[in-house]
Amino acid sequence: MNRTNKLIGLFAVLALLLNSFPAEAKFARVGALSLAEEEEFPRGFVIDEVHGFMYFAAGTPESGSKIIKISLPDFKRVDEIRLPPNLYRPLCAIIDSAREYAYFGVGFNSTVIKLRLSDFTIVGDLPIGVPVDMALLDDVHGYAYFVHSASTFFDFPSISKVRLSDFTLEKKVIFPLNANVKFFESATIDPKNGYAYIGTLGISRILKIRLSDLELEDQIIFDKPGDDRLQTLSAAIIDAKREFVYFGAYGGSVVKVRLSDFSRVADIPVAYSIGGGALLDPVGNFAYFVDYAPSTEFTTPFVARVSLESFKVTEKIFFPIGEGFVKEGAIDISKGIAYFGTHGLNNNTITGTKIVKVDVSRPYFRRGDLDGDGRLTIVDPIRILQYAFQGGEAPACLDVADVNADRKVDLTDAVHLLTYLFAGGKPVSDKILNCISKGEGGGGGGDIVTDKTVTREQMNALRALPGGNNLAQMIPDPAGDIPADVDGGQVKLVNNVLNSKDSSEVSIYLNPISSGRVILKLFTLNGDFVKTIWDQDQPAGPSNVTWKGDNEQNEKVASGIYLLYAEGPGFKTKKKIAVVR
Repeated sequence: MNRTNKLIGLFAVLALLLNSFPAEAKFARVGALSLAEEEEFPRGFVIDEVHGFMYFAAGTPESGSKIIKISLPDFKRVDEIRLPPNLYRPLCAIIDSAREYAYFGVGFNSTVIKLRLSDFTIVGDLPIGVPVDMALLDDVHGYAYFVHSASTFFDFPSISKVRLSDFTLEKKVIFPLNANVKFFESATIDPKNGYAYIGTLGISRILKIRLSDLELEDQIIFDKPGDDRLQTLSAAIIDAKREFVYFGAYGGSVVKVRLSDFSRVADIPVAYSIGGGALLDPVGNFAYFVDYAPSTEFTTPFVARVSLESFKVTEKIFFPIGEGFVKEGAIDISKGIAYFGTHGLNNNTITGTKIVKVDVSRPYFRRGDLDGDGRLTIVDPIRILQYAFQGGEAPACLDVADVNADRKVDLTDAVHLLTYLFAGGKPVSDKILNCISKGEGGGGGGDIVTDKTVTREQMNALRALPGGNNLAQMIPDPAGDIPADVDGGQVKLVNNVLNSKDSSEVSIYLNPISSGRVILKLFTLNGDFVKTIWDQDQPAGPSNVTWKGDNEQNEKVASGIYLLYAEGPGFKTKKKIAVVR
């Protein structure tokens, strides 16, 4: 083994002994945009990720309300629409990016506003008869649902179903207050499976509502001892891919509910009082819950980051005095940036309104980058081997270990990566992966399977690489596998670059130290068998075998790098052959 191979092999061994941790996901305040004095209580945040804009509403009873347009790349306001006095205070919004419309629900006027995004123009308003507190989008079937929470015992909660194709109220269902229904406080939607989930006031319930007829199908009641921190479910998000819904409560805890059997899984304390909404980042696998209490010497509002894998609070960002009372926000999932509307309160007086920008970016999921450090190094194939063959920890995103994108994690993935790193092999795709679906072992990856089968050819391909013999020790030997290189004898290639233009051939010079069987086999860098060039007994001493660039079927092989495995009395080695067509 030459000096380079020894160094790489040593590094491989050292890497096995080190604990390498993924790059930490960022979570930091990176900017703030101050609003005018008359632009209080920003609500109804929606983001158009395709074109890079954010829209929200703000205003006061005296000056009326506006819809404000923010350019996200430079974080500047670029336009606004002042609403007429009868459309004061939109409280919620949804965005239908595919059709390029946004819809704002007005709290005081019982109206839904339709905003065309292409020219930032209001193109319609639809009276629905009740104030609008929450909005849900079913972009699968082309409907929007506007939820009225009810504010007094003389009022009743309701859901209005609006057909988006012609902006028409199709159905409205009023829910009388009784033992099964209380005031609606939060809502989220699962369009694919046809349900909405509503969180209620007081002794909390999660209501499962069928979208087809807007009827109550089932409910979970939180009336057990210790459920006081789950009273009044004020924030909701749904992770439909993983089939869970999460509700945050004014009592300060978050509850996790499995959708498949609509059952309570767990709850954790998160904040003093969750009342400022919740955001989901399905790519980074985090949720964000807002404690919106006004800033005082005793309470400071913050955003809590919850890992959906561990279901634990990992970090918090506190808002300084003067930026208290955070109510809601939006997240640009593609960029890893969240935006929160804040308004400071001092003796019930607004002291300033801002849009705060928070970096919530997560480690990139890239094929081959098992340790999440943004680079491809020897540590990464080691991680693949540890996971596949030594019971190591599954990657957060199983696609990362599927280096050759064949929907399997096996030895060929590690060989592919090593070949790229140290033998000039095919580059690994640098496309950022969106790992949402579950894979075996807990990571994303959907239908990816782990294949622990090891063939002799795969092991040969691994050992042919720099440091491969060290890494091969991590893998159970397949039946009849070949041990490490042994000294003695000689194998030499004369003209190891086969060029079809000059009709060249590769000459393989052999010098076994004694008589016996000599085997010459050719493989691709991925370990695929190409041809048996020689397999027979021969006497000791020099001999010569040629290869003309064909496979087992006598067909010309493609351009690329191939591995020659040579075994005979006194030698066991690998050589590289280049083919140029």
